[in-house]
Amino acid sequence: MFSSAGLAGLLGKNWGFDRRPSQARTFYVLLGVGTVGGVIISLFDSDPIGLLVLSAIINGIAAAPFLIVTMLISRDKELMGKYRNGKLAATLGWATTAIMVVAGAVGIWTTVTGA
Repeated sequence: MFSSAGLAGLLGKNWGFDRRPSQARTFYVLLGVGTVGGVIISLFDSDPIGLLVLSAIINGIAAAPFLIVTMLISRDKELMGKYRNGKLAATLGWATTAIMVVAGAVGIWTTVTGA
């Protein structure tokens, strides 16, 4: 349902399958919650294409905040040093972020209104 690695990373917790569950507890809990949540949703909805569409909508909504954080970090001179984004990369990145924010808003709108 959501990126357990991304969310664990944003929370400042260890993440990744290369770590034991005792080393990355938050990551594995989030992964389990997403897996169990997906199974529960699939029990109540037998339309696999509809579930794929729902998954795509959720991923599209979740992508926008991650892109915003990525763009802020990639332009920070203190964090990235000489590897920070230039003007072209920043412009393209922010344009992509704006498109994803609008797409996420449209996804929410069409899901809520049934349009």
